[in-house]
Amino acid sequence: MRMIPFASSYDIAPRSLKNVSIQVVNNDQLKFTYDIPALSNLDKIYFDVFPMGGSTASLSGSTRRYDSPFGGVTGVTHTLDGHLPPGTYIVKIHTEFTGNRSVSETVTYDNNGRGYTVNPGSVTLRVPVKEWNVSTAANQSVSNSVYGSVYSAPVSGVTVTIVDDNDFRHTMTANTSTDGVAVFNHLYPGLYRVGITNSMNGEIDETIVQDPVFVFGSQVSHTLQTISNMQPTRFNYRQGPNTPTGKISGYVSWYPSSGPLQPKDYRFYFEDGKGNRLGDMILDTPFDPSNTNYSPVVPETNIPTGAIGIRLYTFDGTSEHITPDFASLWNDSMLPLHASMQSTDPTKNNLSGTIKWDAASNETGISSYVIMPDFQTIDGNNERNEIRIAEIPATGASAYSYNLSDFMLLDNYNSPSKANQYMIGVQNVMGELLGYLNSGSQFVPYTSDVTITPYSPDPGGNPGGDPGSNTIGATE
Repeated sequence: MRMIPFASSYDIAPRSLKNVSIQVVNNDQLKFTYDIPALSNLDKIYFDVFPMGGSTASLSGSTRRYDSPFGGVTGVTHTLDGHLPPGTYIVKIHTEFTGNRSVSETVTYDNNGRGYTVNPGSVTLRVPVKEWNVSTAANQSVSNSVYGSVYSAPVSGVTVTIVDDNDFRHTMTANTSTDGVAVFNHLYPGLYRVGITNSMNGEIDETIVQDPVFVFGSQVSHTLQTISNMQPTRFNYRQGPNTPTGKISGYVSWYPSSGPLQPKDYRFYFEDGKGNRLGDMILDTPFDPSNTNYSPVVPETNIPTGAIGIRLYTFDGTSEHITPDFASLWNDSMLPLHASMQSTDPTKNNLSGTIKWDAASNETGISSYVIMPDFQTIDGNNERNEIRIAEIPATGASAYSYNLSDFMLLDNYNSPSKANQYMIGVQNVMGELLGYLNSGSQFVPYTSDVTITPYSPDPGGNPGGDPGSNTIGATE
C-alpha cells in the first residue's frame, strides 16, 4: 500500500480571520477585533476600505505583519491609521502567507448592508488675522522728530493655511473675509499648524507666521498677527546668559522690510508700553542693502525705571520713524499666580476641569495668558514648546479661569500622573510668547505650572481629594 504524506501546515493556503467585528472609533477611524485560527499559516493581514456603492479603489489600505502561532490567538485588535473622510464604507479583508505567496479568500463586511458610517469633524476653527502698521506722519517737516503711531487692523483677502500635525499631506486653506476672519468647519480634534505663507514666485514659500494650536470642543479661535511688508519684521531681543539684573545685553535680530524705501539707520529705544520713549538710544545700526537679516550685539545698558520693552525705529536721514516692532522685557512679576485645576476626569488622566489662576502682579506688557501642554512631563523638557491650547486676554481682572472639559488625551503612553499636565505662559500684543533661548538656542517659554488636584469623588459624589504632587518644576 502506498502511503500518502501528510501535508504540513505551511503547504496549505492561509485561513481567513474568525469572529471579526468592526467599530467606528473617534468618529473617523475603524477598529477591528478578530480571532486568528490555529494552524492558520498566515504572516500578513490586509484591511481595505471602500466607499459603499462608490469607487472600486481602496480609500484606506492597511497591511499588518503577523506571525501566527501554532495554537492561534483570540481577541486581537487593530485600528486603521489616519482619518477617513465623511461617508459610509465597506471593508474587505484577506490574509497571506508570504512563504509560498498563497492568500486566503477575501471576505467583505458591510454591517448587514448598512456599511460603516464615518461622521465629519465637529470643531470650527476661527482665525482672525490682524496686521500691524504705522499711521501717516503727523508732521514730516519737523526735523529730528518722532511721528506716527502704531495700530492694528483686520486684514481681508489673506490666505490662511492649516494642516493636521499628524497628516502633513492634506493642507487646508481659507481666505479671510471682510472682517479679517478665516473659518474652517468640520475639523477633527487634534493639533494643527495654523499660519500664513507668502509665495515667492517659484522660490520656496516663506512662512510669515505659524502657530501650533490644539483644536477641540466645538469652536476654537486663534488670532494671527502680521506686520505690513513696508515695515521691518521678526524683531527679537535675546538676553545674554550673564546679563546682570536691571540691565540688557545680548543681541537683537530683525528682517528688513520688503518695500522699495529703506532707512539710513535702525535705532533702538526703551519704551514704557504707551508709546513713550525712555532714556537714551540703545543701539544704532546702519542699513546695509546686502543684508537679508540683522543680528547686532546689544551693549550692556541700564534699564530705565518704567521700561517694559525695546522699540525699533527707522531713521531716514532727517527724522526717526516708529515701527510696530517691539520686544517685551521680562521680569518675574509677569508670571500668573496660584494656577490650579480640580480634575473632574474619573479616568484620572487629568483631562477635564476648570483651570484657575490669579493675575500676574504686573500685567503691563502682557496681552494674553496662554494655556499650554507641559511636555516636560512627557519628553523631559519644554524646549521648542510653543503649542497653544487656549489664549485668554489679559483684561486687568484679578483672577481668570478656563474650562478644559472637552480637551483630548495628549499622551497615551505614560502613566496617568504624567499624561496631561498644563502650564500657563504669557504673550505680548504681537502674539509672541515671552521666553528665552537656552544654551542650545532653543526657545523655552516663561510659564507657571498648574497644580492639579486629582479626581476623587467624596460620599456626596463631588470631585475632591488632597492636592496631588503631579506638577513639574519651573521651566527655567
